[in-house]
Amino acid sequence: MHVDPRTPLVTIDFSSAPPHYEELLRYAVRAAEMRDRDVQYDVVALLPKPDEADQGKRDAAAVMHSMMLAGVPPGRIHLGLRAEPTLPGRLVRIYVR
Repeated sequence: MHVDPRTPLVTIDFSSAPPHYEELLRYAVRAAEMRDRDVQYDVVALLPKPDEADQGKRDAAAVMHSMMLAGVPPGRIHLGLRAEPTLPGRLVRIYVR
């Protein structure tokens, strides 16, 4: 198992009811863009079970869409998917490069 040593800009919990993260995400993206106008983002879906990959892809794509609505060009958003059996539920973490 690979543990990402980076601190996420945002972590969104998709393990229960649909999360309301858009406002927090806009704020975090705006702050990151103020530090570096060319910042790159890694949007990584983390899954407790590998068989949830399709749902993880949908979660990450939804977050990417929200970031694009916040003004981030799609070419600066990189999607990833990783199984982490120790997690209690599905998460999406956004990291800056």
